[in-house]
Amino acid sequence: MSLPTTSPRGTARVALLAAGWSVVALLLLVVPDMRLLARAGYAPMLIVGAPFGWPPVDYADVFTWQVVNMAISVAGGLLLARALLAWQFRTAGACVSCGRGDGPEGGWASARSAARWGRWAAYTAAAIPVVYALTRFAWLAAVLLGVMELDPTVFDDDSVVWAGAGLGAFGCVGAVLTLGLVQRWGEVFPRWMVGLAGRRVPVKLATVPATVVAVFVTSASLGMFPPAL
Repeated sequence: MSLPTTSPRGTARVALLAAGWSVVALLLLVVPDMRLLARAGYAPMLIVGAPFGWPPVDYADVFTWQVVNMAISVAGGLLLARALLAWQFRTAGACVSCGRGDGPEGGWASARSAARWGRWAAYTAAAIPVVYALTRFAWLAAVLLGVMELDPTVFDDDSVVWAGAGLGAFGCVGAVLTLGLVQRWGEVFPRWMVGLAGRRVPVKLATVPATVVAVFVTSASLGMFPPAL
């Protein structure tokens, strides 16, 4: 697929794409589970608190080889997805970078179309972590919101409560950053950012972290469905 001369058509192209995207789905959605999202959520607290010995955890027990393997799987899946997407666009006669065709509208990937559905997608993606954050902020009041099966005695440990509040706070930060995908300040650095004010925000700086978090959330969500009987 990496060769410019490889441009199969019809059934051969569909078969190659089906095989490739199946592997991508396996690497991004089947191999990872909720542990990867949990580690990503706790990572800021672990990094900031490490010099102060808080939280009192063994990092070898947090970042196990299983979690590292999941991270490698996601990295490989994203790289393969980008290669597949570029090949898919090229063999369809579209722009390799954005997938837009030569027509006046450019299809669903056109600037006008993407601005329409992309805005709703960004708002939806921003709302989800806010709902999650509410369930964790409720722990400050010793309220089990959305996790009724949790033992109420867990609130006797203040570190659990504040860890939940920290997760909720980072969830809200993520929601605000998600809104930046469709806001002016997400395209140009605001004036209060000394040294960067007025400069354009690199597209990958916004889209790559958003894509990684989307993969983490999706794979974790799939793991919440009960197995088929």
